Amino acid sequence: MSDIPALSNRIYRTTRAAFYEYGSDVPPPGALSDTQLDVEQDLRGGSQILLAVLSESGRVAGVVRWRVQKGQLRFHRLAVIPSERRKGVASALLRGLIDEANANGCTSIACDVRLGVSRNVALYEKFGFVHTGERMITRGGFTVHLGVMTLSLGSATMGIGKGK
Repeated sequence: MSDIPALSNRIYRTTRAAFYEYGSDVPPPGALSDTQLDVEQDLRGGSQILLAVLSESGRVAGVVRWRVQKGQLRFHRLAVIPSERRKGVASALLRGLIDEANANGCTSIACDVRLGVSRNVALYEKFGFVHTGERMITRGGFTVHLGVMTLSLGSATMGIGKGK
């Protein structure tokens, strides 16, 4: 990652565009309070990224940040810009995460998800993720209920290669 500031700017802009629609949620997602410097620090701190880039324009359509911890790939801030949704971008990013997890010898992949955002939960379930726990976080004086969704890599082939 030779040009982290330029890369972090692309990640920041893509993530903001993708999460903007949730700005009126109480509290809004943490992704909307991230700054470009936060993204840069996350990358310098060891987070990896996958970008989905449109071949025609070179524009970033989606992004996800991830890192391996104790044999598990944990990802966060999976983001697809609104104009590119329902075109397979998120699925391509998830397939890329599965590939990265396998390449890093991980036994599972996990993420936190707002349980009230059913389309996100449904996407992960389509790939074989299951609800394995819950977490409560407090942000801005509000409590947010998050579900932990986990994919055992033994079941990772369910949604792969079937156009899902």
